[in-house]
Amino acid sequence: MALTLNLVPESVTVATYSLSAKAGLIDIKSDGLESTLGLCAETVTITGFSGVPPVPPLPPLPPLPPPIAILTLAQRETGALIDLSAKGEAPGITLKSTATNGKMSTIAVDHLGINITSIFGGLLGSISIKPAEMKLSMGPANDGADISLTPKSIIFRVGKTIMTLTEDRIVTSAPAVDIKCDELVEKVGVGVIREVSGEGIKEIVAAVVIREVSAEGHLFTAAEVVVNVGVAGLVTEGPTDTSEIEGPKVDNSNLSTVVVEVSLSITSPITTFL
Repeated sequence: MALTLNLVPESVTVATYSLSAKAGLIDIKSDGLESTLGLCAETVTITGFSGVPPVPPLPPLPPLPPPIAILTLAQRETGALIDLSAKGEAPGITLKSTATNGKMSTIAVDHLGINITSIFGGLLGSISIKPAEMKLSMGPANDGADISLTPKSIIFRVGKTIMTLTEDRIVTSAPAVDIKCDELVEKVGVGVIREVSGEGIKEIVAAVVIREVSAEGHLFTAAEVVVNVGVAGLVTEGPTDTSEIEGPKVDNSNLSTVVVEVSLSITSPITTFL
């Protein structure tokens, strides 16, 4: 049975107005190309219930069951309020905007997290927040760029290049690595330092063992021992010099100078100076 009510007056004013249906459908519409349906009040609430509340034969009505979906539009003295909420075992709220040219933006909120997605042609951008991970991505799924944050790591990825940061190490996987900077200082381990600058490379171990590489050559230092392999030749300095050679030794030079401050001892079955 359907009940049709036509109100001729354009305006009806009452102190309290209630409209309910025990079973069925209540449909309020405004027809026409320029039609408008307005709800004006300090608070406007649209609620969907998890079940049909019981209707006693006599008022007052008992409390309604807990709502599972609520849309509240309210105007307070301090400002405006829009509240959209959902409750249940697996609640979810989705806001979607789709243009005729294929561009689309979506905000999805559920019990598993928050996902914000925008599609602009073939370009995809998203922000995902889950209980154990937060991810920011841009571009195709496999060839784009993304940043993943977990309670114990930060992962940067661009295509096949991946860098993982944890509390005790940095792990990088990439087809190629290029480092360009004015000065680079690396602390490789305890007492081990590697410095890279425009002048060359310097490695220090325990502050007494140093290896330097520059445009002039190689310089090796170990306490009082110095070995310089440069463009001008080979220079060695040290408290002692010991050489043990099982085979023959041949030195060819246009000019050779040996300076000994204390003594020089050469022991050999056959010694030839030319």
